[in-house]
Amino acid sequence: MMEGRPIKFRLLELFSEGEAWNYEIISVMQKEYDMTNKYGADSLNFDIIEICTAGFLIRTDTMIDEEGIYREGSLLIKYKITVLGMNQLETIKKNIRDKKVKA
Repeated sequence: MMEGRPIKFRLLELFSEGEAWNYEIISVMQKEYDMTNKYGADSLNFDIIEICTAGFLIRTDTMIDEEGIYREGSLLIKYKITVLGMNQLETIKKNIRDKKVKA
């Protein structure tokens, strides 16, 4: 439903499907939003951090990427959506209009 919508809307939707590591969500988002370079990955990671800071996600686990799953030496974080995040997502879904298709 949120594919192609603002990035943070789609991030909330993906996290509403269950706990996930930042690199898992970043991988999905990079394909959907054509952000396949390092800068795109870092921007998406920062967006995840912002929605966590807003209280829409909570951190459930962390580890250092020693195997190069995302980027060797970087911090990998597992997140879970909060009740506040679910409420915000539901509000967004109720108020978002269908995308107009250009002819």
